[in-house]
Amino acid sequence: MARAFSKEGLGRSTIRGYPHLRPRISPGRTEYLGDREAMRDLAFTIGHSNHSADKFTGLLKKHGIETVADVRSHPYSRHAPHFNARALEAFLSRYGIGYLFLGAELGGRPGNREFYDATGRVDYRLVGCSVLFLEEISRLEQEIEVQAVALLCSEEDPARCHRRLLVGRSLEKQGITVRHIRGDGSIQSEDEMNGGHPALFPETEASPRKSIRSASRRRRRPSSSER
Repeated sequence: MARAFSKEGLGRSTIRGYPHLRPRISPGRTEYLGDREAMRDLAFTIGHSNHSADKFTGLLKKHGIETVADVRSHPYSRHAPHFNARALEAFLSRYGIGYLFLGAELGGRPGNREFYDATGRVDYRLVGCSVLFLEEISRLEQEIEVQAVALLCSEEDPARCHRRLLVGRSLEKQGITVRHIRGDGSIQSEDEMNGGHPALFPETEASPRKSIRSASRRRRRPSSSER
């Protein structure tokens, strides 16, 4: 049986910046390959891309996802409006999957200007050290222990998306393994994303620790990987 959220957990009566969104959790538990214990230290990521609602939920159900943690700073999609927060929460609920909006603290486009460099790119190292970010990561860890969670952003490819470079890396530092659900239904590990080899020096590997492009409101509209 799914547990209720406490005030100390991810659940909040309203979500800052989006008062109409309320945390939800799936009413049932879904086994992943018949072994829930194996998922206690495992988190997934997924990008909604331009998938249909049926395809997207099919990907989630295939891998036993119970709750979607939306880490988009702005949980809306111009090109795929069924991934707007309200619509997304509604169709996930019909499939017995919970929805959480965590983009206020874990999004790729933070509101504080101190996290941007002179060109408008988000510095993920600075974000990852901030108090609010670390508090939300801690709450997310607690949820991952009891729920099969998938972090949601818009970009299908996680290679240079903040859900991997910022949120995923922070989880891995806490001993949580991150796996990426791709659009074809396959699962990609971090080793596979690094050419089939583990990163020997993960803090200095070639992958950028900043957003790909300027994410500043004053400069440009964010790309899908920066939302």
